Amino acid sequence: MFKEEAGAAGGLLRRHELFHALDEPSMEAVLGRAKASRLGPDTLLARQGDPPGELILLVAGRAKLTAVTDDGRQSTIRLLGSGDLVGCAAVFRGCPYPASALTLGTCETYAWPREQILALMMHHPRLTMNALAIISGQLMDVAHREALLNAEPVRRRLAALLLTLTSSQGGGAKHEGLVRMTRQELGELCGATFFTVSRILSGWARAGIVAPGRGWVHVVDRSSLARIAAGGAPPNDGTGRHA
Repeated sequence: MFKEEAGAAGGLLRRHELFHALDEPSMEAVLGRAKASRLGPDTLLARQGDPPGELILLVAGRAKLTAVTDDGRQSTIRLLGSGDLVGCAAVFRGCPYPASALTLGTCETYAWPREQILALMMHHPRLTMNALAIISGQLMDVAHREALLNAEPVRRRLAALLLTLTSSQGGGAKHEGLVRMTRQELGELCGATFFTVSRILSGWARAGIVAPGRGWVHVVDRSSLARIAAGGAPPNDGTGRHA
């Protein structure tokens, strides 16, 4: 990683919940043991069922968590962005990765082998306290997401998801507003069926809000999406009032 990028990553580490309240010598020890990497799209960060090899901090870019159910179906669980950790619970508990993590584009990461991060926790007990707080927060996030799925209409959840996916995008103007995900994946992330997502996107396309294609969606009108996500009246797009 280049010097300026390493400096930016170091700033992210110092602000990260895992390293909260660590003094400067402790932070230097943590940074000194991190492996910096720049990874291309579709790079596997963790494989479901594998023993935990390392703790990964996503510094820049996006990744997705997927899991295969007992009947062989794969579903997308959630998206990861800058500041998210991969393998946190598995590394600290010593259990297999519960899901797979795959990069969605070019990503920059910091990684610590499991043995190293556990050794750091032995020497810096504050890391252990912070790790427990992170795992507890992840459980609360799951509960909050379940509550939202039961409370908010699908169109609001889908609009919010598309806004999140297109915020702070890199790649230049050519790729601005472009979401490279299938309708099935979008549905899995916002708790809707493929057919409901297709119907809503088709309506929004007629209203000029998005331009969907095979395996991608281009967000054309972010302001309209923001109004829908906030609970404002949807456009006369023919999507129906209960979605």
